Amino acid sequence: MLHCPAIHQELLAGEAEERRTGTRQLDVSDLRSDPELEKLHRDRMAELQREVEKRATLQRRGHGEYQASN
Repeated sequence: MLHCPAIHQELLAGEAEERRTGTRQLDVSDLRSDPELEKLHRDRMAELQREVEKRATLQRRGHGEYQASN
């Protein structure tokens, strides 16, 4: 195992910051492989697709259009 003082100091500083603020920095790569987050994303995408289809159906039926009256 290699020992790098600069990296060690950076890790210690990060840990001290976490203790001081009570927050933890997340690496985005940690989130990319989270199954729960992937499910939330799939569910949201499906919901958005349903909304798009609903709007298209309503538009085909003439909803949202103005017509001049005589």
